Amino acid sequence: MFQVCGKGLEDVTRPLRSVDRPRHNLPAHLTSFVGRESEARAVRAQLEQQRLVTLTGAGGCGKTRLALRVAEEVVGPAGEPGEEVWLVELESVRDPAFVASTVAATLDVRTEGAQDVPAELIDTLRARDMVLVLDNCEHLLDPCAELVHELLRSCAGVTVLATSREPLGVDGESVYRLASMTVPEPGISDPARLVGFESVQLLVERIRAQQPRFAVDATNAAAVADICRRLDGIPLALELVAARAGALTLDELRDRLDERFRMLTRGARSALPRQQTLRALIDWSYDLLSAAEQRTLARCAVFAGSFDLDGAEAVCGQEPIDVSEVIDHVTALTAKSLVQSDEASGRTRYRLLETVRHYAADQLRAEELEAARRSHCDHYVELAERTEAQLFGPHKREWFERLTLDLDNVRAALTWSTERPERGELGLRLA
Repeated sequence: MFQVCGKGLEDVTRPLRSVDRPRHNLPAHLTSFVGRESEARAVRAQLEQQRLVTLTGAGGCGKTRLALRVAEEVVGPAGEPGEEVWLVELESVRDPAFVASTVAATLDVRTEGAQDVPAELIDTLRARDMVLVLDNCEHLLDPCAELVHELLRSCAGVTVLATSREPLGVDGESVYRLASMTVPEPGISDPARLVGFESVQLLVERIRAQQPRFAVDATNAAAVADICRRLDGIPLALELVAARAGALTLDELRDRLDERFRMLTRGARSALPRQQTLRALIDWSYDLLSAAEQRTLARCAVFAGSFDLDGAEAVCGQEPIDVSEVIDHVTALTAKSLVQSDEASGRTRYRLLETVRHYAADQLRAEELEAARRSHCDHYVELAERTEAQLFGPHKREWFERLTLDLDNVRAALTWSTERPERGELGLRLA
């Protein structure tokens, strides 16, 4: 570019500007961001304190969308100063050797001919300040963990926000476990109250994309609440249901949720393959499990409601899995977001999301399912009898609370035993 200056010439030129390097590669969204405001604030606060934050959670719960929301806030509005933020999408990377080169290509770091791509990448990033968003790390945990460790140790200006169905396991990692969207409690069917739940807001928003006049009212409120609850508030599952709303009424959709894996198959054509059907979503997680973890998850499908470690050992600790191995498998499944955990009455309780439970049950052959239900029934008969023996002792309250937490399982065991004449004695002992 040339600029001509001379005596008597009016200076009407603007100051010369250099071409700025792009600050981010974040995609523009085609749909609205619903809810999750408190989660976004919490993750942003963690990023300000830690250099590695990993968003974990069940498949389809919205980890990527939340990470992008936080990344947009870090970048700031156009024209205002903000940090560099770069999104590295790893879903399509299958070879662990290509993780570093994928990051380098995203950042336009030249590595042609480099014998050590990670070292070349690190040398380039030493003098840069940025937030690196690594999306979908769960199938590349080891190479991701190794690269992130080296980046954080060598590049003081680099912060990493990762999404994965389990933590990376790197020193200094801060894990944010993203739950499903809030769902209505059973019995809530007032339209005014329902629209306060994030899952309802998302379902309504996505249906309105096809039916602009759609609203929650007295005629559909019960169906809306049931759908959100039975799909566990999983955003992707709700979006798949919304895609069917033009062909089926909400009552019809609700009634077909027992066939959810056959029905929820119409994701956006532009979506990743694993996000186009509900089954593909869980296939992705299931295929990353070891054979023993797969069998443990499948056997957990026989529990009704939540269960404790004793129950898991009784049901899952059958050939070829040893009882002593069950705690490791359940812990791994919890870390991989396929089993949920919380605490009640001083004991850890585990549960499967209903969608995961349906999927897990499909993995058991008929004879395996029957054997798991038999072990389940035997365990809860024993628990009921042990509780009965303690009802007049000094710890009666603790035992009563424990049995109360397992009431759904006791009822399921009773139902199973009464349907089988040869096991009728167990039903009588339970009753």
